[in-house]
Amino acid sequence: MSRRKPPPASTLPDLDRPNDLPSNLSVSPNGLTFGNSLDGKRVVINPEYSDQTGFGVGGAAAISFGKVAAGGVVFNVGERKKELLLNAGFQVTDAQRFVLTIGQLRQYLNIGFVSGLEKTEMIQTGGGASYQFRLEKGWLNSAENQRLPRRHSQP
Repeated sequence: MSRRKPPPASTLPDLDRPNDLPSNLSVSPNGLTFGNSLDGKRVVINPEYSDQTGFGVGGAAAISFGKVAAGGVVFNVGERKKELLLNAGFQVTDAQRFVLTIGQLRQYLNIGFVSGLEKTEMIQTGGGASYQFRLEKGWLNSAENQRLPRRHSQP
């Protein structure tokens, strides 16, 4: 059994400053995606369509705050779907990381029953926290603890 060697460090991207790529446009299954990276920030916007939720615009943005913190936002706004997700990550020490996530998804759906279609609003709210401690002990690389409370409701 051969072990793959990791690539040399000189070939890996500098995560403190992502590649400043020019704007790019690509095709995705639900529409087009526009992306841009500049000065440690990344922005992606994608108009999309689905039969279930109609037309919408989604996107994401990420930014690093030096070498010890980063934040991000994911959103989607459309006819029958609204979503917002916020992330924040912190490096406590060289061996410890802490990540917080909160978000809400709200969809207006037509749900099919034997008696016919029923229009309803579905709401999902959630959040989470993750703590990771890097052990660097051979096969036991890190210990991680996650808490992911969430709530589903119909108004």
